[in-house]
Amino acid sequence: MNIYFRVDFGKYIGFGHLSRCMVLADLFASKNHNVCFLHHTQEGANPENFHGHKHEILGTGICPTEFSTTNYDTWLGHTQEQECLHLSKFVTTPAIWIIDHYGISSVVEQYLKKHHQHVVVIDDLKRTHYADLIIDYSTASTRQQLQERNLYKGESLSGKDFCIASMRYAQMRKQSYHQVRRILVNLGSTTSEMVLKVCLALDSLFSEFILAEVQVLYKSGRPQEFNSQNQFTFIPTTKALDKMNLEADLVIGSFGVALIERIVQCVPCVNFLVVDNQKDFSTIFNNDNLHSFCGDLRHLNVLQIQALIRHEIQRFNNVVTQNLKCACGIDGQGAFRIVEKLEAKFAAPRRKN
Repeated sequence: MNIYFRVDFGKYIGFGHLSRCMVLADLFASKNHNVCFLHHTQEGANPENFHGHKHEILGTGICPTEFSTTNYDTWLGHTQEQECLHLSKFVTTPAIWIIDHYGISSVVEQYLKKHHQHVVVIDDLKRTHYADLIIDYSTASTRQQLQERNLYKGESLSGKDFCIASMRYAQMRKQSYHQVRRILVNLGSTTSEMVLKVCLALDSLFSEFILAEVQVLYKSGRPQEFNSQNQFTFIPTTKALDKMNLEADLVIGSFGVALIERIVQCVPCVNFLVVDNQKDFSTIFNNDNLHSFCGDLRHLNVLQIQALIRHEIQRFNNVVTQNLKCACGIDGQGAFRIVEKLEAKFAAPRRKN
């Protein structure tokens, strides 16, 4: 089968969309399917993010410069009709199109269906689509609700069984737990102002909990105004996140793909909301003492963040000798289930070796 991934990534969109598409692409390629990525070039979109992947990568030359979290159309950089025109050169033969992009609407999906393409959409924004299959692993959407939002009346996959994470995370599970000494901060593509608030909150907790080090991943810029005598290490976006998760006693993070990876890895974590579309993810923490949801970081001040993190460190330190458990029901097999579903649904001869 020929498979196109339409996904963008960069400083403002983040890398979660690319990450989960790469997981699916690697699985498809391992089964001898043809894989190609189409993306617009954005600030922070480094080709090294495809490092280790042998897929065909086609940049469009379009460079969006405005990004609004209240108007996702800005993420596309041009109109839906212009997007259709751009894709016209790729619809001469049937293919599967996997779209993971908040800025692409049902207008583009209808265009692809009109040209006899198979359309699969990964989306957690509760938008209306025109697709053969919608995938939404946030637990707030039922399969029936997804199908009601599908104008094409296609199928849907929803819930924890279809969470996408690389198997390397399942293979690198945290085996032992310690008193909290090393903390990793990974808030995704949030603003430097929110990263600063968390750093200020942690700075005052160093002596209280005898912390050894705080590592801070950043994408939208390191908070320049932060100075501390304590051991803070600021690290640009890294591809060694699975190893860094294991080395940390506690991760302070946000929701999205990185959260799914931490859950699969059984890493203790404190999670904050940083954008509106992450709200539904807070529902996955059921009967689980390994992860916690501490509210909306945008509306918390430094003292409030400090109190929340203090409480969670104390909680983890108190249960660390007990059996920390991940009861979220996410097993790391979601990508395999999706690929098997698509192979069965769009059965086509595989290319010859």
